[in-house]
Amino acid sequence: MVIREANRQDLFSIAKVQVDSNRSTYIGIMPERYLEGLTYESKVNEWDKRLFDNKRTEFMFVAETDNKNIVGFASASLDETNDIYERELYSIYILKEFQRIGIGKLLIKAIVERYIEEGVRSLILWTLQDNPSRFFYEHLGGSIVDKRIINRGGKELQQIAYAWEDITSMFKVKLR
Repeated sequence: MVIREANRQDLFSIAKVQVDSNRSTYIGIMPERYLEGLTYESKVNEWDKRLFDNKRTEFMFVAETDNKNIVGFASASLDETNDIYERELYSIYILKEFQRIGIGKLLIKAIVERYIEEGVRSLILWTLQDNPSRFFYEHLGGSIVDKRIINRGGKELQQIAYAWEDITSMFKVKLR
């Protein structure tokens, strides 16, 4: 498995991972109509703006197999998005058949290492309370610090925020 920074040629694969992961992870949690309405094309356009536009707001690492297939990704903020925590992990998606083999940890570690190189110390992320993978963040030492309601497809869903005041403790990474 190779973890590398995303490039524009990855956009369709990134969109496919996101849509397919949403459909497998959130079935029974998000409305079926909402999940069916997700399209690769709309996600390609969305990620192109978020990652490669002049006003880009995020960076991303992808997980690529030896066959050059992208099976997961994680994206994070380039700038401060929160009054308390310096940066935000926006998304992490991994195809169902590649979950629980360490890819998520590798993706988050890549983001944390980049942040540490930039002098960033604290991080927050939001996830659905009903996300079956949310305990992964607790395993990495995250603490629940906030809650909010979001709406997806006409359904109100509870989100929770995990945070790390010192991201160097996530992987015992030393500041440079």
